[in-house]
Amino acid sequence: MPPTRSALLAVHNRVLSEAQILQNFEVGVGEKYFLLFNVSAHTGIDDAYVVFEVSQFDSYSYLFDAPFFVILDSAASPGTIPLEGMRIGINGREATVGQAYQNLDMQITDTAYDFEGRQYLSELGTIIPLEKGPDQDEFFLTFEQLGSASNVVVEAAPTPPSPPPPVPRSEFAGIRDFAEINATMSRMTGVPHTDSQVAQTYDLVYQAMPVQPSIAGFISSQQMGITQLAIKYCSALVDNTGWRASFWPGFNWNAPLATAFSPPPLNVSDPIIDRMIGRNIDTQPLVADVEAELHALIADLRSALSACGTCGTDAEKVENIMKGACAATLGSAAMLVQ
Repeated sequence: MPPTRSALLAVHNRVLSEAQILQNFEVGVGEKYFLLFNVSAHTGIDDAYVVFEVSQFDSYSYLFDAPFFVILDSAASPGTIPLEGMRIGINGREATVGQAYQNLDMQITDTAYDFEGRQYLSELGTIIPLEKGPDQDEFFLTFEQLGSASNVVVEAAPTPPSPPPPVPRSEFAGIRDFAEINATMSRMTGVPHTDSQVAQTYDLVYQAMPVQPSIAGFISSQQMGITQLAIKYCSALVDNTGWRASFWPGFNWNAPLATAFSPPPLNVSDPIIDRMIGRNIDTQPLVADVEAELHALIADLRSALSACGTCGTDAEKVENIMKGACAATLGSAAMLVQ
């Protein structure tokens, strides 16, 4: 029996006559052609063909369907013809996909050769990629065995997959986002994030600070927002006598500028390091490096303010130096990177 064929459902905007319905049914779906491949040389039978019903499936492919063996001489019979491993070729080479008939292993026999003068080889259909177009594409068939002729087919080794695309290495660290920065600064300084001056500054700069933890997305404008918030936290800390006494318990706030920061000013740097850097933490800057930077900054600020006659009293200058040392550490990568 021939293989089952698919049908087309069509909806028309008017009633068709019986003749029109019959005509549409006989035409079928799209343009279909019978491709006849002569196999007489290998079967020993004149006018023997393997036939496919072929149509252009879409803009990119052909549909090969319902292959059958036929002898055009109605008086001839096939006898017994072994057939194995049929493949479809296009433009001089076997198609790389769509080889639905490569596993055929059957015999064409007088018994199976039906009353229509044909023997169907498969109920499968397959899609073969279109290359040059219906007017130029040329097709052929190959067989592992057909009649007494055989062709040992060695399947080509599959093409090794290309190397996977490089995957970006995961970042060794991330950064705090704007809310985490605010909470961390509050914890490091002891200044509540609800302090009116701090809260006002945070509302102004939080949109300029990081919004996600990727360190690769960090830009200079975000550092400016972080710096402004750090300055405000440290200003609030130093301006409140109770908070600053708790933070720097060994510092004499009443000492004159000339002696307030006697080198080395460990009574300034040690509390900052303890609260904002930590000690014996492998992922944090070395304590000695931080101390050296803070002591150099304090010396530079004291030298500049000592020469400034309009920068306020000694007490005000001392407070400004403390704010500078605090903000430089609080707004640094030691706070930001996590």
